[in-house]
Amino acid sequence: MTTRPIDRSNAARGLTPSFRRLLIPAVVAACAAAASAHAQDQTDPWTGVYVGANLGGAWGTSCATYEATAPGGAATFTGSHCPGGGMFTGGVQAGYNYNMHNIVLGLEGDLDGATSTSHSYTLTTAGAPGVPAGTYVGASSKTPGLIGTIRVRLGYAFGPALIYATGGGAFAGGSGGGSIAYIPPLGVAPTATFSGGTTGTRSGWTVGGGVEYKLSSNWSIKAEDLFINFANLTPPGNCVGACSAFSNVTFRSATNAGNTNLFRVGVNYKF
Repeated sequence: MTTRPIDRSNAARGLTPSFRRLLIPAVVAACAAAASAHAQDQTDPWTGVYVGANLGGAWGTSCATYEATAPGGAATFTGSHCPGGGMFTGGVQAGYNYNMHNIVLGLEGDLDGATSTSHSYTLTTAGAPGVPAGTYVGASSKTPGLIGTIRVRLGYAFGPALIYATGGGAFAGGSGGGSIAYIPPLGVAPTATFSGGTTGTRSGWTVGGGVEYKLSSNWSIKAEDLFINFANLTPPGNCVGACSAFSNVTFRSATNAGNTNLFRVGVNYKF
């Protein structure tokens, strides 16, 4: 009886010479590709698609001003709804960067929600031609709803930091309005109220800049400041109550440019 030796060759283990000839080059190629990708990421670390989130605040640099004006401009009672202490904002962004050594060119879009703001004032007057004596109470509110931008970014990278300038288009949706209520002398309730407002989407432009810092090959943090300019609006006005006492006083929006300064911080993840 003949005993066959145990075959411990590569063939018995499934690694035939032909399979080894295919496997080894594949492993070498995969390692080379990984090394190349790592080297490319080290050379151009900002190149790629990214998504992120942000938080911040917005402040108005011009105000929507509502005026009740007598014929000939004899007397004007003005109320405005500046953002006052500001609006909180928060949202998301996404974009793409192309890294050319120290120069980084990118395109970014973002969409933020914003909180509402309001403003009020009281003026007591002895009266003027066409404007009765009494107390005038002004109130206004602003609900931006959503603020969005689509911008080009151009920056300079050194080490893990990127300083950039940015600019493009902007839009905002929401509503804004104001009112002036007239209370006669010794009265306790308004007898006439002027009001006006608008609702809809506005477009404009934005410019600004910021700095972004890499925490790792994928994660980065940023801070940026944007100036946003929206086109003027002229809300229609009306009067309810004893309006004939005002000798055709009109209620109008003197200006509603809606210029806004937006500062925010955020985090990005690069794929």
